[in-house]
Amino acid sequence: MFELTADFSVSFCIWKSHGTVSYSVGNSSLYLPLSIGVDNAGRPKVTSTSCRFEVDDSSLIFYGKHAWFFNFLARTFKGAIYGFFQKMICSAFRTEVNKGAAKYFGNYQVNKTVGPLFTVDYRLVSPPSFNASYMEVSLRGETFWTKKRSRTSVPVPQLPPFVAKNRTVYFMLTDYVFNTLGQVAFRQELLQKVLTYKDLPSDQQYFFNTTCPRNLCFGKLIAQTAVMFPNSRAELHIKTSERPVFTISQSSLDISFSSNIIFYMRRPNGNSTYIFAIKTKLDIQLHALSHDIPTKGRLTAAINSTSLSVGILNSAIGAINLNLLNTLMDTIISLYVRPQLNKLGAFGFPLPVWSTKTRFQNIQIIQAQNALIIGVDVKYVKDEMLWNFGHHIAGFNYKEENPQRSFQVVDGNSGQRRQPIKL
Repeated sequence: MFELTADFSVSFCIWKSHGTVSYSVGNSSLYLPLSIGVDNAGRPKVTSTSCRFEVDDSSLIFYGKHAWFFNFLARTFKGAIYGFFQKMICSAFRTEVNKGAAKYFGNYQVNKTVGPLFTVDYRLVSPPSFNASYMEVSLRGETFWTKKRSRTSVPVPQLPPFVAKNRTVYFMLTDYVFNTLGQVAFRQELLQKVLTYKDLPSDQQYFFNTTCPRNLCFGKLIAQTAVMFPNSRAELHIKTSERPVFTISQSSLDISFSSNIIFYMRRPNGNSTYIFAIKTKLDIQLHALSHDIPTKGRLTAAINSTSLSVGILNSAIGAINLNLLNTLMDTIISLYVRPQLNKLGAFGFPLPVWSTKTRFQNIQIIQAQNALIIGVDVKYVKDEMLWNFGHHIAGFNYKEENPQRSFQVVDGNSGQRRQPIKL
């Protein structure tokens, strides 16, 4: 039950009257079917298609001067008055749904940036679909070069079967999302590096030296360089030979890099000399982390383990001991590659958060074939999506008699009533 009250005044020629009017409604039902689609920007679009407001009983009572006359009119024209309020309430609800939903989903960021160079396209590719248990929303999930967009050629994997259990929302991020990022980085030639001693930690920069009386260094692992290039430093010209491959399965989360590395010696006089070239494949096993999802809406990751295979392409300094070369490369991975990749993993990958006032909690990460499934419960900051309907109903004050009110929900396709939703 609820009651609307307002002050009124009437003036007709020399006849004037004023007072208070109260409109109270007993048990009521609101039927408000919604249409959920996609707007031109790829955002969700929610509109009210129709409305029906029904009450079991209602009364309109006037108080004040000449109240008896107005109450007589109210009893006489009860049906017309009820129809007026029915249209007014439905109009207010439909207006608030249409405007409120447009404002709310207008905040949905269809493009999420990954640093200054990449943009993830989270536009809806089709209207949301519904079944008896859940709503499913399909997003593009493709990564582009921010300055110039062009489609990638990464194949789209098949989605794994999944049954939602105990979380409000589930994000399914397939390896397609991450592989498009890798392809764009490869196309833009970002996955290459001239690695020098300056890139190593300050207390480990000696490692690229060919002359090192006490510590393990380049010259002790590749012995020829200590003799041929004394007091020199190694430089590595690294370039990936193909895009990184990201693979998700139920048991692992992996990324692999295939690269060619050319080694040079930088002599004391500043000249450089080619010494040998290798090809490598670095396989990295990751684990996904959830600690930045509640506050930043980002999925992060860290390295569990690495595995490297090395092949010598050619050499200008004679035979190279493959075991010592592996030791050299493992040390370089430990000193430079692993810390850098962990930094990128800690920066994180943005999830398609639809509002700045949305908060995720009770995070659950599930690995499936070709996809990471992230289950969350959703919490909204106070007043988010809290629409003040009374404000739109001709300025009336709204007083709630029964806080346990309910609305009937009608299936838009079948017209069948579902169980009331308690509010």
